[in-house]
Amino acid sequence: MRSVSAVFLVLATLGISLSWGGGLGRDHHSAEDRSRLIYTDYCASCHGSTMQTFVDRKWEYGDSASAIFESIREGRGGSDAAMPAFGEMLKESQINELVDYILSGIEGGKIYDFEKEFSATEVFKAEKFDYTAEIVASALGIPWGMAFLPKGDILVTDRDGAIYQVMNDGGKVIIRGGPSVFAEGQGGLLDVELHPNFEKNGWVYLSYSSHKMEDGETVSSTSVRRYKLKRNRLTKEKLIIEAFPYGEREFHYGSRIEFDKQGYLFLTVGDRGSRDVNPQDLTRYPGKVHRINDDGSIPTDNPFVDTPGAYPGVGAEERGQAEAIARSIECSMSLKVPNISIIIGEGGSGGAIALASSNKIIMLENAIYSVISPEGCASILWRDPKKSLEAADAMKLSAQDLLDFGIVDSVIKEPLGGAHRDKKALLDEIKKSIRKNLRELSELSREDILNHRKQKFLSIGRKKGLVKNIDSRDRMTMEENVFSNLKQKINKNKIVMIITLALAVLVLLTLLYL
Repeated sequence: MRSVSAVFLVLATLGISLSWGGGLGRDHHSAEDRSRLIYTDYCASCHGSTMQTFVDRKWEYGDSASAIFESIREGRGGSDAAMPAFGEMLKESQINELVDYILSGIEGGKIYDFEKEFSATEVFKAEKFDYTAEIVASALGIPWGMAFLPKGDILVTDRDGAIYQVMNDGGKVIIRGGPSVFAEGQGGLLDVELHPNFEKNGWVYLSYSSHKMEDGETVSSTSVRRYKLKRNRLTKEKLIIEAFPYGEREFHYGSRIEFDKQGYLFLTVGDRGSRDVNPQDLTRYPGKVHRINDDGSIPTDNPFVDTPGAYPGVGAEERGQAEAIARSIECSMSLKVPNISIIIGEGGSGGAIALASSNKIIMLENAIYSVISPEGCASILWRDPKKSLEAADAMKLSAQDLLDFGIVDSVIKEPLGGAHRDKKALLDEIKKSIRKNLRELSELSREDILNHRKQKFLSIGRKKGLVKNIDSRDRMTMEENVFSNLKQKINKNKIVMIITLALAVLVLLTLLYL
């Protein structure tokens, strides 16, 4: 047998999964540990990692244990409220533990004092450094973002739509020409950022809550526009990105802008109040961090640039994404060394099919794998992404389902709270799995490795009767040459063709002698 000369690992790094339905050693964790994980994942982004928003106890719906329980389980304010319901995600026992965790945690919290006037000489001590606070401008409304100009002045955005240039001497002027904003709820004029080459091009980028009318209702989303700053006015407006789809909810816009050292612009777009749909659906902009060029075009090396559904437009097909998927499968199938795929998060696209063209497919227990996201599937079948749960159930995309179907070969258990909670332990398990599978595959010759992969790929769906009456194939040809295909058919039916030819000759001779 030939030795293995190389190993190819394909990692589906589309997000690390999280689940409370099982894991390693759950029973050994205290209620406080479990509650801390839940609070960090579901609560901290809005209420602060140290429960800063709770400590004043000025809660609209009450601060008793029963009131907090009700708020968590049922949500507050209906479907458009910023406080969603968690009753379907968390068990009552988990909610009760979370309530106890919050009530005990706020006891040592410090109440914010927004009315305090700071002295220019007062020194504040932080973990890493000491600093003083100085008021440089006032009467700004609700300032949201700021950017320092080359000479030290500051551009400041106000949520209501105003843009100020705050001078070094404390004076300020209004900058005209900004976008029309939807200043409702958490929306409005949001972040501001200068182009890295601002001193030469004068470009200023603004993120804001854009809005329009749909079916008689005002809907909004997050957009970014680029302007040229000239004196006290913004000119030469250009739309850089517009986050579709628009929605009726008035919170979670995201909108932070930042340039990296290579000149790419990064934009955060919040989940827009639909966190169970938008973040996991690549056909939707919300719930993502977007990486774009400074003119709004898409970098060719973006991670999902060739992923079907990531941008459902004509341009994706024009760039040849379907051919790219087919060629990735072809390339994988032609390898004569072991090919192992490890699905560690969410593999949900046509491009993910290539992961199945491996000798061995391994999944983490909370990962999912399919040719399309449940939201995308629901949008196609029912024209309603809200039916994603029905779609997910029908698609059988969990690790256990795929193991039962024979699509994946093994499942790796995850630590409590998801793979990211104990990376070292998880990586050790992955290492063991790789070694085990390599030992099995090392016994095969290069040709056997190739045929093993092809047979495995072609057998998907047949063990459960999903595909019927299909002849078994020993090989999968990849040549497009007509003559090669004809030769293969002749070889496969050689005996039948010889008998047919002999009969034809016999008939011809009989006719000649008659």
